[in-house]
Amino acid sequence: MKRILFIISLLSIISCNKQTPECDDKDVLLTVKDIVLRRYKGYCDSLEMANIEKSIKITNIRQSSKNEENKSCGCDATIELTYPGWEDNLTTKRNNYYYTAQKNTEGEIYVELFKQ
Repeated sequence: MKRILFIISLLSIISCNKQTPECDDKDVLLTVKDIVLRRYKGYCDSLEMANIEKSIKITNIRQSSKNEENKSCGCDATIELTYPGWEDNLTTKRNNYYYTAQKNTEGEIYVELFKQ
């Protein structure tokens, strides 16, 4: 009987770790930043990429939908990044994005990013 209770308790702990991600979860935001960086890869050298990576800011994060059954959420946010423009002037871009975050059965987070 003790063994069954332990297994049930363990399953409860495991299932808590697989809860629906939130729009401002650290892993979700890191993945969003990674997607943005991949869009600029190949257009800049490694030093410029490092500066772009440091400059990315995600603000105005809002949850627009949540689906507990599918362990997914939909989010709106403003993403700002600064990069070198013409003649070494810095250019700052601000755009609104919609992104979804979902956990799979292994607990990994998948993020899709869409420009609005």
